[in-house]
Amino acid sequence: MKTVGQQLTAPERNAEDVYAASKNELYINSVTGGGNITNGLAGTAEAEKYDAINSYSAKMARMNLYPNYYYNDSTAQTKASMSDKAMLQAYNAGITPIVLFEYYGNYTNPLGDYKKWYKIGHDFAERFGPGGTWAQENSISDWGVTVFQAINEPDAGTWDQCRISTSAYATALEGLADGVHSLDPALKVIPGAYASANSNDDWRLRGYGPAIAP
Repeated sequence: MKTVGQQLTAPERNAEDVYAASKNELYINSVTGGGNITNGLAGTAEAEKYDAINSYSAKMARMNLYPNYYYNDSTAQTKASMSDKAMLQAYNAGITPIVLFEYYGNYTNPLGDYKKWYKIGHDFAERFGPGGTWAQENSISDWGVTVFQAINEPDAGTWDQCRISTSAYATALEGLADGVHSLDPALKVIPGAYASANSNDDWRLRGYGPAIAP
């Protein structure tokens, strides 16, 4: 078996090897599947994604929500966006969702302030975190969303397409984190993704990295 630290060519890469190595050597907690279970859908297509993710011994997958599915009319859309059926399908598949609150720099709807993102974090953690109201309603214990992400690739595209100021970006993530952690400090809040390190060798991420460093 090859360990995580070894360089593997594409044909040699094997998720079971990596996952086994992670348990023995503690490099990573689990293999994560992409999935993109969009807007809390649940059906045959999603079941096939979970089957594929399970075939690679992944234990988590991304459930991405677009703005109107996580916040609308000053309300966090916990009922509208992630249905009981979608969460139950993930639970039965043995896959824990990583919730991504999608937002891109070219969106015309406003990013929102600290108060908005605090509410999103608080309400989603309250409902879908381990032991949350969804779990209680379904008699499920010790299972739920433990990782929340927000704002995808604010540094992507040409600079004039990046309409999120670094300060607004940091404020939104801080609000989300504080809201989630108000329910459980052990839950994780992380940025959605970055692009410029990969595309332009810009490790400051067009200023977004230093903005959230504190």
